[in-house]
Amino acid sequence: MNPLTPALTALLLLAAPLMAQITADLAISEGDSSLGTITLELDHVNAPVATANFIGLATGKFAWIDSTTGVVQYNKPYYDGIIFHRVIAGFMNQTGSQKGDGSDGPGYTFPDEPETSNGLTHGDEEGDDDDNVVSMANSGPNSNGSQIFLTVAPANRLNGKHFVFGAVAAGSSRTVVNTINARPVNGSKRPLTDITIDSVEIDYNGITFD
Repeated sequence: MNPLTPALTALLLLAAPLMAQITADLAISEGDSSLGTITLELDHVNAPVATANFIGLATGKFAWIDSTTGVVQYNKPYYDGIIFHRVIAGFMNQTGSQKGDGSDGPGYTFPDEPETSNGLTHGDEEGDDDDNVVSMANSGPNSNGSQIFLTVAPANRLNGKHFVFGAVAAGSSRTVVNTINARPVNGSKRPLTDITIDSVEIDYNGITFD
């Protein structure tokens, strides 16, 4: 028989430390108005390559090429000012294209493996927490760059084709993601009013990660 009372067991569970995660706070605006902040919980343990890529671009630590001018950008945050260019209701919101049409990236690509077999999935039909994930968008095998998408529903059909590297934090972050997902779009699935990432702030939360 368990000597701990149910109340004491509950208190011990609440007191147990949660695993620290690197987070990214995306300040989002629609036109001239703020929509709020989307916090992404980045899984640096299971998806270190994609996490490092996102952080490197978001902070400007990674150099990237301006797709319009061809000029290499140093120490310049990539995602600041980039819009959500593709929104499919009931599925996902995609961003990360400089031109805002999904045709470009940072000027480099990186391979799928080992991230495609990292054990992270695009959710299931039972409404698990991994229904709201952040995953790498691509144009085919080994073509990952800067484009990412945030899901609002299970999408297991994407497993093995795109890889997950984090989750949308529960609460207000998912509200913002769902708000974007409900906005009217044109024939190319681009929101009629630009929805923009104004800035990205990375918090390592005490984690040492290179």
